This record gives sequence, C-alpha cells and structure tokens, in this order.
Amino acid sequence: MELTTEFSSWFLILCAVLAGLYTFFLYGKNKQNAELPTWVVQLLSVLRFFTVFILSALLLNPLIQNWVTQTERPLFIIAQDVSASVVNNADSVYYKSDYISEINQLKEQLSSNYKVVTLNFGEEVIIQDSAIQFTAKRTNFAKVFDEIEARYAGSNIGALILASDGLFNVGANPDYYNFKQNYPVYTVGLGDTTQKSDLAIAEILTNEIVYLGNSFPIEVSVTASLLKGKTAQLQVFNNGKQLTKRSLKITQDQQFFSEKFVFKATEEGTQRYVVKLTTFENELNTINNSAQSLIDVLDNRDKVLIIANAPHPDIAAIRGILSEKESLEIDVTYIDELTQTLDAYNLIISHGFKSGKNDAIWAKVWESEVPMWVIMYGKSNLRKMSQLNPGFIAPGSSRKVNRISPSFNKDFSAFKISQETKNYLSKVPPLHTPFGEITDFDASQVLFYQKLGSVETNYPLAYFSERNETKTAWLFGEGLWQWKLYDYQENQSNAHFGEVVWKTVQYLSVKEDKSRFRVKINKRFNENENIRIKAEFYNKSYQLINESEVKLVVTDQEGKLFNFVFNPVNNTYSLEMGRFEPGVYAYKSTVLEGGTKFSKSGSFIVNPVNVEWTTVSANFDVLKNLSDKTGGKFYVPSQLAELARVFDDESKFPSISYKSEKKQSLLHEKWIFFLLLLLLTAEWLMRKYKGRY
Repeated sequence: MELTTEFSSWFLILCAVLAGLYTFFLYGKNKQNAELPTWVVQLLSVLRFFTVFILSALLLNPLIQNWVTQTERPLFIIAQDVSASVVNNADSVYYKSDYISEINQLKEQLSSNYKVVTLNFGEEVIIQDSAIQFTAKRTNFAKVFDEIEARYAGSNIGALILASDGLFNVGANPDYYNFKQNYPVYTVGLGDTTQKSDLAIAEILTNEIVYLGNSFPIEVSVTASLLKGKTAQLQVFNNGKQLTKRSLKITQDQQFFSEKFVFKATEEGTQRYVVKLTTFENELNTINNSAQSLIDVLDNRDKVLIIANAPHPDIAAIRGILSEKESLEIDVTYIDELTQTLDAYNLIISHGFKSGKNDAIWAKVWESEVPMWVIMYGKSNLRKMSQLNPGFIAPGSSRKVNRISPSFNKDFSAFKISQETKNYLSKVPPLHTPFGEITDFDASQVLFYQKLGSVETNYPLAYFSERNETKTAWLFGEGLWQWKLYDYQENQSNAHFGEVVWKTVQYLSVKEDKSRFRVKINKRFNENENIRIKAEFYNKSYQLINESEVKLVVTDQEGKLFNFVFNPVNNTYSLEMGRFEPGVYAYKSTVLEGGTKFSKSGSFIVNPVNVEWTTVSANFDVLKNLSDKTGGKFYVPSQLAELARVFDDESKFPSISYKSEKKQSLLHEKWIFFLLLLLLTAEWLMRKYKGRY
C-alpha cells in the first residue's frame, strides 16, 4: 500500500509548519495557559498540532494506492440451435422433451465449477434464460460467433458448447469463420444424418410486382432424394384454380429439376400462386412438397403520350428507351391527329413545336395540367414559345440553327447523373438548336448549358420550369437519336443515353404527395420480420404535428381485425406491430383533427419462410469441422454425460488471476473521521477538566 497526493509531497511540510504555528500561538504564546502544568500544555499542543495537520493534509486529497488480486473463473457458453429443422425428424418428441432436460442438467453440472451462460439462436441470438422452442425460421452460425466476440471480448472463455443439426441457411459458412478469440468449440450433433426419401420444392423465383396484362415467369426448383424410378406431378394453382400440370420422371437417387412456367397477369390485386408436388408414402417430411408465392398485379402504369409535329428519329430513340420500362405505357400521335384525352396521361412528350396551323392545338396541350417534356426543332420559333410564359424569355426570332453540345451544370440538384454518363455527354454529337438568346431563367434548374465548339455559354440546353404549378422540361434542340447511336458505338449499350431520358421522365412524372396525412409502410415482409409502420400528419401550414391520436386497423384474409394505436415520436408517429402469419393484409389508418377525419388505406403481404423444411437430413460434417478447427470435440446427445466429464478436470480450464491497481481518496476512509473526532474530543475533555472553557 502506498500513500500519494494530487500535489507535491513538499506541501506536507507546509501543512506541518501551518499546524505548528497555529499550535504555538494557541498554547505557546497564550498567557492564560501559564497556570496549567507543563505536561498538560504539551499534551494539548500535540493534540491540536495533529488535528490541524491532518485537516490541512486532507486538502491535498491524499490517495491510498493498493494492488488488488482478482481471479476470473472460466466462462462456458452453451449455444442451443432452436431452428425448426432440429425437430424435422422421427425423434422430434425426444428433442422437445427429454433432450431439453438433459441439456439443462449439463448446465447445472458445469455451474458448480464454472461460470455458465446460455443462448438460443436461429436467425437471431437470444442471450437469456428462455424456454427452448424449435420455431426459428432460419439458422445463422456466424451471428452466434459475432455475438460472443462482441459481448465477451477479453473474457476468460473456457469453451463453447454448440448444439445443432449443422444446417445453416443465413450468414457465412462456419468452416471459414475467422475466430478472433481462442477457445475450443465442443459440438453436439442433433437430428438424423440418414438420407431419407424426399421430394422437395427448394425455391420459387418470380417477380414481386407484375403489371396487368403482362406475362411473367415462375421458376420452380425441385430436389428428389432416393426416389429413383418414380414419377412426380408438379402442379401450379392460382387462387385455388389449377393453371398447369407437369410430370417429372426421377431417374437418379439424387436429382435436381428446374421447371419454368410463364403466365399472364389477368386480374388486378395480390395473387397467390401455390406450387404442389406429389406426396409419396415413404416421405418423412411432406411440408416441403408445397410452397407459395405472392405477386402484386398492378394496373397503375404511368401513361406517356408522345406528340410529334412529324416523323422523326428522336421519337424512335426515346420510345425505345421508355418501352423497356414495364411501369410505362407509351402512346404516340401526331399533332394534327390528336384525339386523346390529355388528362388520362401522366406525362406528355412534345417533339418539334412549330407555329402555324396547329397553334390552337399546341395551346390546348400547353394549358393542360399534365407534366410536359418539350423537345424543340432546330428551326423552332423561340419567341413564339416564350409568349406562353414558359419560365424563360427568348426575344429574338431567327431561322438560323446552331450545332450545340451539352455542358453539365454542377449546381443542378433535382436528380443525380452518374459520372460515367457525364463523361459520355462530354463527347456526344452536337444537337441542332434554334439560334437566339434565352434569358430570365432559373439557373439552378438548368441540367445542361449550351456549348458552342469549345466555348461554354450561359444559355440553357436542357432546362426545367413550371407551368400552372406543373413540372415542365425543355430541350432546345433535336438530334437525340445520334446520342443513342454514339452510346451503342462506344459502349455497346444504351445505358448512358437511357439514364438521361429515364431520369428526366421519372422526375417529371413522379407525383408529389401533398396530403396532410401520410402512412409509410413496406409492401412485403417475411413472416419472421417485425412489421414497423410510420405515419406523418401536417397542420394547415404543412408543419409536422403529432398531437392527435392515430389509429390503425389491419384485416386479414378471413376478416379478422387487429387494432393498433400509433406512438408519438418527435413530430411523427411510429408503430411496431410484431410478426404476422403469411398472407395478404389490408389496413386503414385514421386520425381526427379539428372535427375533420383523415384516412389512408392500403395493403401489405407477409411471405412464408420455409427454408428450414427444405432439408431433412442433419449435416454433422459442419459440426465436426468446427470442433477440429478449434480444438474441441464432436458428441451426440447420448454422450452428454461423457461431455460433462471432460470439464471435471479444472486444470484444463484454469482460472485467470491478475492484479489491478486501485486508488481511493483518504477522504473516503471512515477511520480518518474517527481519528479526528478522537483528537478533538480528547483536547476538549482535557481543557474542560482543567477549566479552560
């Protein structure tokens, strides 16, 4: 033990001098003490000296420094796989009853000599004493090791006992996991490794969203084990109606089939497609003989109308790019043949505005409240166009044409253009643009400026503005078809040209949500996911508020209702609804504010997760490799008693002792208080006895 202070030790001499001077003036120079015996004065002086010295020394905050020896017992971690595949065998009753008792008994035996923690794992890791229920939908070994590394870093880990069937379907392969801590892994193999007859749907691949009237594929992967010589029937159903049937002849003991079907989306809404396989008598697991996929069939494609003054290769170039998007429906017409109702479209692309006999029709198009992309001829009349109040002024009128290249505006922020596309645009052929000065425009809305040769101008080439509070884009030039050809010539694709066209169209056609009540929820969830939903409510000034109660009602396919109330969070609302069974659910959310009721409705899908049922045989090789790699050993449940005896020899799993420095202020020591109390009390009693008070 050492005594130190926060200040220099020389200050103790100062404390002694201070105590000495104080004692001298109190007892040495005080004439009232002349009547007292000398020994009494000396004793009082000693008591007062030490009292003052100790009090002044405590002002230096003296510290007692000790070295403490601590012993850390080994930590044993028991990790139990609680995925559904563990009980996917003939011994499921054993694993749900007797095995749980045996693993708990192992824990009690280890707890007598070691520190023991248990955890259950499937897709997630639960570090707590909880009942073992084999219900997890996925298995992730890597997450177990990650959790141990994070939670018990630097701890004296004696060993990890991992009980599992060796089947994993999420996360990294445990054979290649890089352990940062050195501890043996003892594995307990659960389940049965015997190969069994089984016909299973391994995977269904299809689109999550399909547009009404379009065709879409469904690809089914099937595995057959020990069913050689048999013929299986593969059926596909939609909402209970059989769509097709296909025979699968099994010619090998282990065989894989990949069957592709193409169907047409004929009905709007969430469509349930079920795939079923023949069930054979000697199959132990028949759950994996059927699977389902839920597909959203939408009928809300954005409709785009291309209005042309005359045939032009630009129109074919643009239409070719947009036709690749399933979410768009493209119509093309000429200005003098226009009969369509404009309000039925989400975007109008106007190509080749030209004043003349069709001015009245152009004016009708312009006055519509549909977003527009105006692409002008090289000889278009800019002055005539500027009279429509388009968001810029072009006072001159000329039949001259310039050859103009694009120069990207670095201050443009409405959407992003990739650096690769910017590089491509710096080399594209020039467009033919009308000659004239363009002024009074918003520079922040310029996508490209005009570049004449090597001279960059301040006139826009591609520009965004608004008319009637509706988005409008301008391209002051023709010749986009050359950009498309150049892209394919240089890059063997139209990706860069397509990015410019698609992002322009996407920006124009996106609908701004101006409603005061908004609900934000994903369309698809897995059954092992917690469903979270958010809501926003705005006052009349469009400021976020959350003073009113927001309710939510969820309805399943059978009409059962689930009622929820959102929690206010900051200025918004949040709700966690937990997990739902697979199926299609409708929701309606409402809020009442100032006597007005606002509501939002929609639907979401919960997909089933059946990966734990696709494999019927345990994989002990994974567990054996893990034990060999870390210096542990592999066991089966009947050897749990033998496993417990491994840990009886505590010398193989020693405790760790280490010294640590401990500093504590002397002010916190109780004996200092009692010493001062004793000194002051002794001095007071002596003075009282001698009549000095």
